[in-house]
Amino acid sequence: MPGFVRQVQSNYDFDRDGEFENTLLGRVVEVPVEDGEEGETEKKFFLQNDENYPCVVSRDENGILCTHQGVFLSSKEGVPGEDQPDLLRIADWRLSDGSEFDDKGLVTTLGEIDLSNTDLYVFRESNGELIAERRGLNTAEATSVIKNDLGAADGEF
Repeated sequence: MPGFVRQVQSNYDFDRDGEFENTLLGRVVEVPVEDGEEGETEKKFFLQNDENYPCVVSRDENGILCTHQGVFLSSKEGVPGEDQPDLLRIADWRLSDGSEFDDKGLVTTLGEIDLSNTDLYVFRESNGELIAERRGLNTAEATSVIKNDLGAADGEF
């Protein structure tokens, strides 16, 4: 059974300059402020392979887990490892064997009763938060979809 690993999403163009941003895994650590007062701290992002604050991508590995991905905008001069990223995102998870994109048995037909008993859940990929939930369709909605053949022409509902 595959495990989960952190992954970097590298297809962002937040600054809309036509180039993908440089995104790297790492973690946020609270560290003392340089030249600050005693006890003063700040949170900083450190890359996965940082010599002082390294992190790992899988719970199966020994070490502290990478939690974030730093996004360095392509339109700026930030140097990963030297500068802080322009944006931080919670790092996404994926199955370690990449199998989440394999077909798991696609539905070809669906009757009115089955359609009315179908639940829909939408989760945020980065942290698993439930964003929306729909429990079944009422009878009028299910009947309307079946009678009007909604989506039948392109095979989708």
